[in-house]
Amino acid sequence: VTFYTSGWAQILFFQQAPEAAAPPDPCTTQWAGLDCNEFGSISHMQLRAVDTQGAGLPLVFARFTNLTTLYLFDSTFLKLVDPLLPNVPPQSFSQEFQAQLPSLSKLELLRIEGAQMVGTLPPTLSQLTRLRELLLNHNNFNGNLPQEVMTIATLQELDVSYNELEGAIPNAFYTDDATATLKRLRLNHNRLTGALSSLSSLSVVELVHLQNNQLSGVLPVGWPGTLKELDLAFNGFSGFISGTTAWSDLRSLETLNLNNNNLPWENWPLGFKKLAKIKIMNLENNILRFQFPEFYRMIPLMVDTIVSLDLSGNQVYGDIAQDTRLLFPEFKSLTNLDLSNNLLGLDYLQACSRMEWTSVAQCETNNADILQTCDPSRGAVNENCVFKNALPLSLPPLIRTVDLSVNFFGDEIPELYATYEALQSLDLRSNNEVIAASAEGIVSNEVTDFRAFKWRGNKDLPSFASTGPRDQQTRIKYSD
Repeated sequence: VTFYTSGWAQILFFQQAPEAAAPPDPCTTQWAGLDCNEFGSISHMQLRAVDTQGAGLPLVFARFTNLTTLYLFDSTFLKLVDPLLPNVPPQSFSQEFQAQLPSLSKLELLRIEGAQMVGTLPPTLSQLTRLRELLLNHNNFNGNLPQEVMTIATLQELDVSYNELEGAIPNAFYTDDATATLKRLRLNHNRLTGALSSLSSLSVVELVHLQNNQLSGVLPVGWPGTLKELDLAFNGFSGFISGTTAWSDLRSLETLNLNNNNLPWENWPLGFKKLAKIKIMNLENNILRFQFPEFYRMIPLMVDTIVSLDLSGNQVYGDIAQDTRLLFPEFKSLTNLDLSNNLLGLDYLQACSRMEWTSVAQCETNNADILQTCDPSRGAVNENCVFKNALPLSLPPLIRTVDLSVNFFGDEIPELYATYEALQSLDLRSNNEVIAASAEGIVSNEVTDFRAFKWRGNKDLPSFASTGPRDQQTRIKYSD
């Protein structure tokens, strides 16, 4: 669509280009990006790949009093926003544009994404009193998030993700003044700072994405019971409030991402025992230190529903062969399990008691020394190190991918692994001394759909000689 040479010029601008013929009625002919309502008024406008050459003319969105949807995207839109104010960055919300907002009294969807918009978000957006969706993601907006946005009583979705917003989340998000209709909140991938308070006032919210910010402090107690997806990853959260059972309100929660924070195992909320719908849980790269049975006791109702569990990059320790012998088969839906980069196979507490430290606190303070002393890849193993390094004797029945790399496992791969029909990938890299020969039974077994075997960093390498009617060299898509 070329504005200057088409009927768009007469629709969007005060003036008509002198050489342009009168355009056809957009409500009686098909115009790309325009829809009309049953009364013959333009109700939907979508502007994309716009050529605004020669546009020294002010936009007049105000004349579209029946507009319900305004969708502006692609960087070429930037020329539309401030055509008469060359000293103002053309990719910001101009005063002229803001002045027209009250005229758009029927607007329900405002979507400006991927347009490289800059500047601050104007509080005047709250004048769009019928707005249901405000989508301003993938731009370069900066400054604070205006709390006036949360007073739009009809707002159901707010997406300002992938911008450069900073400062604290406004108090309006936490009070009874917050819109009671909000279902989806995306503030992720910004520079928001400070603590996070209770979001229980958002009584019907189903999705909250706050990942990839700079939020910190302890996680709040109050959560809305309607929440299905919560993502707080890549922040600086450092703990939970002691003794709380408030997380039990999250009876509808299906996806929980708390990875890449500084969360310890201490004060883990007892309310997790009542969560029965979790399908995806990612706790990667925190400072969780526990033996697997302790974790299992905190999630008893999840074992029937959880599909993906990531505990990598923590300090899970102990004799997992014994700990999970009766537990893993109970995870009836689990297909993806990541326990990599932990202390599995190392009796952490025994190592602490044998060394010079007399308390758990001292042991935790010197955790790096224990790892340095007991890691066989870094030299001789100290006699104080105690290994119980057998691999898990059994796996969840529907398991597809297992990552046990960078732990302290040794001994043979259990023969039972060859009976899991869905198993496709097993990662055992950088462990102690897993016996290579024991891998032969898995990769040559006709029952499994085995595709990837990762082995590097152990004592020796397995030889995968072709056996049986199916050539295992064609089955193994990746090995390392």
